[in-house]
Amino acid sequence: MTEQEMAVLAGKYLEDGFTSMADLKEKMPLCIHYETKYNGKERYNRIQEIFKEAGKKAADLDFSQNADELADYMAALAECCPMVDEEVFDHYKNLETAFKETLHRLADPAKPGYVLVSITDPEVGKKIGKAITKACDAAMILEEKYRSLGEKLEKNGVCRGGEEV
Repeated sequence: MTEQEMAVLAGKYLEDGFTSMADLKEKMPLCIHYETKYNGKERYNRIQEIFKEAGKKAADLDFSQNADELADYMAALAECCPMVDEEVFDHYKNLETAFKETLHRLADPAKPGYVLVSITDPEVGKKIGKAITKACDAAMILEEKYRSLGEKLEKNGVCRGGEEV
C-alpha cells in the first residue's frame, strides 16, 4: 500500500470516528502506523478521542454477553499500543491502562490465571488469549501474571468463571 493510499484510508477512518470494535481492531493499526511514520503524529489526539469513545462503549459491555466485542477491543489495544511513538508516552499509557482495565474485568489481578467470567465461544476465547499474549510480548501487562492465561485461552478458547484456567 502506498503512502497516499494509507493517507486516504487513515483520513477516512479518523473522520468517521468510532463505529464498532471490529472496525477499531481492523483500521486503527493502519491509522497509527500512518500517523507515526508519515504524518508526524498530527492526528494522534484524534486517535486518542476514538479510543476514548471505544473505551466508554467497552465499559458498558459485559463479557458474558458481549465477549466478541470486548475481544476485538482488547485486540485493537494490544496491537496499537506498541505502535504508539515513545515521544507521546501519555498516549501509550492511555491505551495500556484501557487494556488492563478490560483485562481485570475478565481475570482477577490478585490471583493469576483465575477468571471471573465464563467464555464459551472458543473463537472469541482464542482472540482474547491472543490479545493477552500480544500484550505480554509488548510489556503492557506483567508476563508472569498473564502469559499462561493468554496461552491457555489461545489454545483452548473457553474458560469457566470462578475457576483457574
